[in-house]
Amino acid sequence: MIPFSKDAGTTLRGGRQELLFGSQRLVGPGDFTQVPHTFDGAQAIFRIADWTMIPFWTQAVFVDKYKFNKSSPDHQFYGFYTTAPAHLPPLNLDLYYLGANNRGATFNGTTGRENRHTLGLRTRGNIGQTNWDFELEGAGQFGTVGSGNIGAGMFTAVLGYTFPVKEWSPRAYIEFDYASGDRKPGGRVGTFNQLFPNGHSYLGYIDYIGRQNIISPNAGIAISPIRDLTLTLQQYLFWRASDRDSIYNKSSAVLRATAPMRAMSARRQTCSRLTTSRAICKAMRATASSLGACPSNRAEGS
Repeated sequence: MIPFSKDAGTTLRGGRQELLFGSQRLVGPGDFTQVPHTFDGAQAIFRIADWTMIPFWTQAVFVDKYKFNKSSPDHQFYGFYTTAPAHLPPLNLDLYYLGANNRGATFNGTTGRENRHTLGLRTRGNIGQTNWDFELEGAGQFGTVGSGNIGAGMFTAVLGYTFPVKEWSPRAYIEFDYASGDRKPGGRVGTFNQLFPNGHSYLGYIDYIGRQNIISPNAGIAISPIRDLTLTLQQYLFWRASDRDSIYNKSSAVLRATAPMRAMSARRQTCSRLTTSRAICKAMRATASSLGACPSNRAEGS
């Protein structure tokens, strides 16, 4: 860290690295995947009092089975992420811009170079002096894919309550997730691009429903019987945001093409999680799905 003053300094980081911003709904390392998200590039972390500002420019790294993994100038990812305190009311506020420039991309029949820009905001905190907590995050996307314009977005709302019990710290929550889908094949692109998420943390531990063309109300309860051990029970419901667009997995691959049915599946899962650090985490989980429209966890063409 390079200090500027008592309350200000910067950290410079270059080379191959992971990116982790905010809730990781859009940018995270993807630790539970076989191939985590890595990038070649640089970022600067500026800290001024309670503010943190991170501009970055990178190229995505791709896996080559028989050679050293390399990044490509055909897949650029850049932007900035800012975290700031808001004192009236007391909560945390994240503001971000994320740019993606991909040489070749396809979304529901529209193909070409993707220049996508994401503007987003996230806030979270406690509601007054109560045991209630909340989180809100929304992002809009614009740009072009080939000759088609982009108009897409996502929104998440979470409301939680921690029961005033010393033992086990029980917490219940309800959540709503939405990410837009395309209204018709070809032309204007309405499919939200989930970018590089830490997808395992959201939309079910079974890890195949992604944050694209999705509507998902969900709820759960968690208890912590001992330190660093959390047991959770969660229920998810899934619909397509648009029945003219596909179902996508957490790697943005198509699981099932367009169909007249919007309802997809209901899923219940239980999970026990023991965490000692970010690098050492053990989890056991069981997941059950219902409804015949639930897609296979295999991408089309794989």
